[in-house]
Amino acid sequence: MTSMRIVVCWFIVIAFINSTTSSYNRDKLEPKNVSLNEELDSDFISTNRSPVVPIEEPDLSDDEVEQVLEDSGFHNTAKNTDEPYTRLTNNADSRILQYQKYYELPRTGELDRDTKLSLKRPKCALSELTTQDHEFKWNKRHLTYNVAKVPSATTPSNVKKLLRTAFQQWSNVTLLDFTESNSPKADIRILFDDHRSKVREHLRGSATQDAIFTHASYPEKGVIRFNSKYYTKNRDEFLHTAMHEIGHALGMSHSSSRASIMYPFLDSHFSELPQVDVDAVQLKYGRRYQTRSIPEFCSLSKYDAVVSTARGLMFIAGRYCYQIYTNYTIGQPTLLSEKWPGIPDSVDAAVTIDLETFVFKTDQVWNFKYDSLQQGYPRKIRNTFPGLPNNLDAVAYDRKYVYAFKNDHYWRYNPDKKAVDHTEEVSAFDIPSRIDAALYEKSRDRLYFYKDTDWYFYSFNTTETEKHDTPKYNCKEFE
Repeated sequence: MTSMRIVVCWFIVIAFINSTTSSYNRDKLEPKNVSLNEELDSDFISTNRSPVVPIEEPDLSDDEVEQVLEDSGFHNTAKNTDEPYTRLTNNADSRILQYQKYYELPRTGELDRDTKLSLKRPKCALSELTTQDHEFKWNKRHLTYNVAKVPSATTPSNVKKLLRTAFQQWSNVTLLDFTESNSPKADIRILFDDHRSKVREHLRGSATQDAIFTHASYPEKGVIRFNSKYYTKNRDEFLHTAMHEIGHALGMSHSSSRASIMYPFLDSHFSELPQVDVDAVQLKYGRRYQTRSIPEFCSLSKYDAVVSTARGLMFIAGRYCYQIYTNYTIGQPTLLSEKWPGIPDSVDAAVTIDLETFVFKTDQVWNFKYDSLQQGYPRKIRNTFPGLPNNLDAVAYDRKYVYAFKNDHYWRYNPDKKAVDHTEEVSAFDIPSRIDAALYEKSRDRLYFYKDTDWYFYSFNTTETEKHDTPKYNCKEFE
């Protein structure tokens, strides 16, 4: 995938070749003849058929729900003698409704499926609400940190390297500097344990205990605790979590926005600070001036993914996405986190299936319906699309099958059977290995493949493949 570190946008569009043709004309198609259909295509009408293995509804008792809400800062104001369900839902201002409002869930006031899925997810242990009216801040610019109790299953040098990267993300945008220290009296102490500290001792044996992945203290206590049960192997998850907890150690509170690194659930797997957090921390510690180059669409040499809706094409490259409208107008680069909060800041592949857009990265998949990340995601690819491998190069959907490409092989996934029913080498499509992106065109029943600056068309009707230069649309410098 592209080497640029980019967060990508999703306001997706579709490339259609003049769909008024009733037969498939196999004359050579030049890129300049491609047009984008304005009309809503049936590819984007829901069939009410989920292509993935459904998520099981968590089994949570009222007592367990009450415990999770209490630990999250949604405190009980009802009488302790009331039944648990009464304490939870006794009026319109119930804690369930507060929780739903805070996390932008459907505001039912009931313990519904989406709310249970949210309550059961691993999260940061710091209370969401109790510190919102307080201002926490270090009164110095140079801070030290000490790493202790690194899990035996990990390599200390790798853990420390990721922690340096996490601290650097905050230093890059503020006037703060961080130095690792061997002294246990450092400003910020970092510990790895099973969360048996006195701070969270009351969670042991509760429904919340296994849902806690980290905990941190605000300035100037300076303690970060990682639950060794999580985040000792997955680099992306650990880096994101470390950045989040360092934010707390600097005085940043939780955010209800998935576009923020300070969102208490692990959704996005950010490797750089989103702009919303940059703005917030600079109010506390000042701004370190940097210039960041935003690549223009016409300068891109490859794409991470190309996805489609009825409005045109969306090209994804690194941290940005580029919308090509039906009149070939090129939209401005847009950060993914601004359009689809919760998406990681780089992707391996993406595909739109009916009204759902699935985004793949390493071993996980995100599911968006319109602009909303669906509850229970991200999920492991193996649990969502059984049989598909991790670290995919590209994914496409032809209204019947999902085609997943990796290296020199492809896998055909059957949404009805929820299983892979065929796999072979990509040479069957007469295309090179390690493609960058793929897209299906319904009107001519063919697959598009993108590889660097080349464009391949495979026709299911003729089983032939054509190769072209990738179209440059309105890029005048390429004309």
